[in-house]
Amino acid sequence: MLYNQQALRQSMLEREQKLKLAYELLEGWRSHLPAPLQKIHKHDMHEVLDDHQTRPVALSIFRQYHEAIFMIYFPWTGSQSGGRVSEDYRRKSMELCVNSAQVVLAIANQILSLDILDPKFLGLISVSICITFLDVATSSSAKKSISYLSMGCGIFGRLNLQDNEVPLADLLELTRTAQQIKGNRVHE
Repeated sequence: MLYNQQALRQSMLEREQKLKLAYELLEGWRSHLPAPLQKIHKHDMHEVLDDHQTRPVALSIFRQYHEAIFMIYFPWTGSQSGGRVSEDYRRKSMELCVNSAQVVLAIANQILSLDILDPKFLGLISVSICITFLDVATSSSAKKSISYLSMGCGIFGRLNLQDNEVPLADLLELTRTAQQIKGNRVHE
């Protein structure tokens, strides 16, 4: 629907309409979830996460929702999407991905390490960190993203203390680079 050869030959308007439809379908799915799970796109999921019996299901649905946002929109966030979507849609795609990345990192920072150790959830956290870094590297208004990178360092640091293999040193280097990028923009 979005990425096959036929879809890539569509006009910009047709492609943006299909992306909008994909988002509407995803939001329709989210709005039909049980009431507490409808908040999976926000930073505050305490009501669901505090219930130890439903937490694994809630985190799985949370992960699937944010993976879907990344799969639908991330291919349209960079310069490689030029001419395939409008600049406004490229910006909106990046905004949706950054927002999801921030929500993922905020929730991962609130939950137990044991809940994070699922390889799919760790992958989602890693993708969120990369999107957050890209926001810092490409946007002059990405002030909040540095704090979310730091949050990622805390998450990986916590896992590293428990002898879990995570790329903490790489993330620390990425965060230092992001801080340098931000520092250079301030001095320009």
